[in-house]
Amino acid sequence: MLRTQVFCVIANDAAAGDDQRVVYTGVGLNYTKRMTDATVWAGEHPSPSRVWAFGAGTDARHRYGPMLAIHCEVCLKQVVSDALTLVNRDSPSHYGTLEEIAWIVDEVARTSQPGEVEFVFFTQRRHMCRVRLIWRLFYQKRWGKAKFVVTGHRTQIPIHHELGGLWKTWRVYKGYEKPRYLVGYRD
Repeated sequence: MLRTQVFCVIANDAAAGDDQRVVYTGVGLNYTKRMTDATVWAGEHPSPSRVWAFGAGTDARHRYGPMLAIHCEVCLKQVVSDALTLVNRDSPSHYGTLEEIAWIVDEVARTSQPGEVEFVFFTQRRHMCRVRLIWRLFYQKRWGKAKFVVTGHRTQIPIHHELGGLWKTWRVYKGYEKPRYLVGYRD
């Protein structure tokens, strides 16, 4: 059976305007490198059915501008102009790895059933540990195994940030904390 590949290039950095509290103006160098590696991998692994999914919203400071996912799509379209995309355009609180993956899976679930799709995640090595944990805890039982492709990076995500993200993931899984999209922004 032909399975649609859902490519998830996890967002991690953005460029902002002169006033850092206004809006995102594009993706950062780390994301550009991640997207380049993902498109190279896609070229080496052809698939007749593929969709690129971008679920990242915005943090509280940038919530009145375009979603980070929109800038991610623009980055892809500069390389693959005819790519089929699924983009978060109106849910800013889906910001963070857990929330971004949740948005993507929820949107795919609207039109596909388990067994019809294969998720492929792209991120840097240090961050991949958290992406794998999120998939295994929340989605693998329903959607099956996913592929995880390690990409390059310009700068490494700080280890304390990843440890905090792992802790938050575990707390959400155990029910001690809610994901950001259920809580909203805390001003």
